[in-house]
Amino acid sequence: MKFVVALLLCLIILPIGCKQGVDIYFVPVGNVSPAEMNELVVHYQQKLNLSSVILSPMTISPGDFDPSRKQLVAENILQSLQRDYSSYLKNNSAILIGITDDDMYPRGENWQFCFGWRKADIRMAVASTARMNLHYPGEPVGQTDSLTRLQKIITKDIGIMYYRKSPNNNPRSVLYSGILGIEELDKVTEDLTVPPIETSIWTGRAIAVTIFVFLGTIGIFWYGLNPKSKIIRASGKLSDPQYDATRPQIVKGIRFLIISFGVFFFFTETYPLASDLIHLSAGEKAINITGVVTDKSVPLFGLWFVHQTVRFTPDGDSYSLFFSGKPIKVGTSYDLLILPRSREVLVFHESVM
Repeated sequence: MKFVVALLLCLIILPIGCKQGVDIYFVPVGNVSPAEMNELVVHYQQKLNLSSVILSPMTISPGDFDPSRKQLVAENILQSLQRDYSSYLKNNSAILIGITDDDMYPRGENWQFCFGWRKADIRMAVASTARMNLHYPGEPVGQTDSLTRLQKIITKDIGIMYYRKSPNNNPRSVLYSGILGIEELDKVTEDLTVPPIETSIWTGRAIAVTIFVFLGTIGIFWYGLNPKSKIIRASGKLSDPQYDATRPQIVKGIRFLIISFGVFFFFTETYPLASDLIHLSAGEKAINITGVVTDKSVPLFGLWFVHQTVRFTPDGDSYSLFFSGKPIKVGTSYDLLILPRSREVLVFHESVM
């Protein structure tokens, strides 16, 4: 019992004492200004509180370059990045973005060029600054320098790959799916409208959920295994004399059901939560997702402020929200901070976009 209590206390403390990991790895592709790369590190630390590091430059190979067009091939650059740098993405929330000053186009599209290219499934992208110093009549004053434009492309990659947001049809949003030229790029803002993650709220909820789940698990097994547990009430019908011969078997059957539920609860709630907490202590971070609520249930007798189970698009997976001051609404879009294995919601906000 002392070991169980000690383990519980350690797991409760883990979310508070976890170390900070790297969120973004930047890779210079070819000859890129070190000052420009350092600007990106500072910018995303200040803007989104994301930690980033600059890795050693990637040498452009002949296979990455199309001599007939004198441009890099976007898909080939991503393949080279994946080949040389995939080991850095063992943390399942980090992303990697290559930066190049060379012109680039996607071979799979009938485009003259592209500002960037990404593969969200491998959490890698590449951005090109080659055409970000272009100008046109009526361009917005003070927002057309190449660094500002580059930051918008990178912020879009961060929104989709790190925060798991979806592209949209808002021509003012950095997640706009129709950014095909410099004018569209200048019209979008860099604001992801990512809600601030209140550390006190999500840490408090993580501790409360940990206590609830771990003590609940211990309580279920304690009740089912303790021979002193009152499985049958003295005033109940099964205490009548006619059940004296079968009562021991009935008690065993009820204990078996209780223990079976405890095993089910352990593997569906306790073990995934413990795994999340251990990974948090190793530097992994909780994950941001955005989705629309398609279904909601309140398992505990309608006590939504204790526990809500919700499903979100686009994956349709079920997530649990404990100890909330307001109910989640079906049909509403939310930005959420979640634990990936236990699918526990730590923080949620209605999406602005």
